[in-house]
Amino acid sequence: MRGKTVSRKHTDVNLITNNMKRRTFLLSATSGCLALLLPNQASAIEGLRKKGGAEYSFIHLSDPQFGMFGSFEKHRSFEKETRLMQQAIDAINRLRPKYVLITGDLVHDRNNLAQVDEYKRLTALIDKKIPVYEVPGNHDVGNDATTDNVEQYKRNFGADRFSFSYKNTYIIGINTNLIWAGNTPLETEQTLWLQKELKKGQKYKYRIVAGHHPIYVNQPDEKKTYENLTPEKRTEYLELFRNNKVDIYLSGHLHFPASDRSAGVPLCTAGAVGYPIRGKSGMNIVSVTDAGVKASFFDFDQLPQSIDKGIIL
Repeated sequence: MRGKTVSRKHTDVNLITNNMKRRTFLLSATSGCLALLLPNQASAIEGLRKKGGAEYSFIHLSDPQFGMFGSFEKHRSFEKETRLMQQAIDAINRLRPKYVLITGDLVHDRNNLAQVDEYKRLTALIDKKIPVYEVPGNHDVGNDATTDNVEQYKRNFGADRFSFSYKNTYIIGINTNLIWAGNTPLETEQTLWLQKELKKGQKYKYRIVAGHHPIYVNQPDEKKTYENLTPEKRTEYLELFRNNKVDIYLSGHLHFPASDRSAGVPLCTAGAVGYPIRGKSGMNIVSVTDAGVKASFFDFDQLPQSIDKGIIL
């Protein structure tokens, strides 16, 4: 994922529930985190679409990044990523979420077919009844996010953006690499599409947007870094999301969990499945209820026993 990191003061709240320690973010009655569904798979679950109540959970993974551990080592393997991703898959198949979201950096080197194949081999082990959907990270399309690299991603993994409704929520996924890199033609095309999708989402109770990059890391007026969007783009997208009543923006990229809501849009960043910059590897479990939505980050050695009707047990 990274070349360098910036310091961050954590905003998480530590809770003890059922003798299990977990970091819990954005415990709000009206906002939180939800799931992602790709357009080419929408027809498979079209029958689930409705505006009624919702009591369910989904799992949010980010940055499995096959090959990152090996990039620091002589043998260049991805054995550690395989082990960690297998832990995530075992948990998914046991917990039975409604679907799984992976917010980018699927591999460390987009041109390494062994990394691509290992990621695809492992995600194929997830029970076929549990849909899995991805958006690209900077390692999947390059920091320059050229049109050719985006097309390469599509060939390897599928669409780089999506929208879908599930029960009382409208979910939109975007390719934030276009924004970060300044690929103006593709970003302009995506922005026009995003505006239309946000308009469609107004008839639903919750609206969720997801992408790889956090909009910002520490505070809305911070300087541009490797981790965030430029101040100009930050202002543009935060305004767009506020005007369209986006309930949460989900991201990855940092390799540690974080959250903030001081700019009027709740932000939720998942820690890494793969190499952790801080803490341990793990994943978010997101619960959606009529009362609201909440996301909780769990280390792999502290996962709950079960999830039922949106409740973490």
